[in-house]
Amino acid sequence: MKRVLSFHVLTVIGLSLDVKNAEFWRIPISVNVDLRGRDKMGYNVVAIAKVMPVSPEIDREKLKKDIESKIPQNMKLHKIEEEPIAFGIVALNAFVLLSDAEGGVDDIEERIKEIEDVSEVDIIDVRRLL
Repeated sequence: MKRVLSFHVLTVIGLSLDVKNAEFWRIPISVNVDLRGRDKMGYNVVAIAKVMPVSPEIDREKLKKDIESKIPQNMKLHKIEEEPIAFGIVALNAFVLLSDAEGGVDDIEERIKEIEDVSEVDIIDVRRLL
């Protein structure tokens, strides 16, 4: 039986300056994480790392393999999604499953920063899986 966790995040993308008639524009973002094997591996946190390449000309498939090789053994790379930014640059969002007992996501960020074709790495989201 396939177990999938879905959660929705409402992101505020605009706010009017008139406080009395303040308006928010929200975009729902859904994240699905396949939880098969979660019980035996003990993953209860998902972290999303946004990886920015140094240029639009880099080989994204090679970069994905490099990111996968940098994930520690006690964590699991769930998936990598491409996010177009601007001027041909495509960021990679790496979804990493880990246990909250491992002390955080700083290790992931530091390991990915070591890759030659990576300009910057930001942990954009950390969520507990229920």
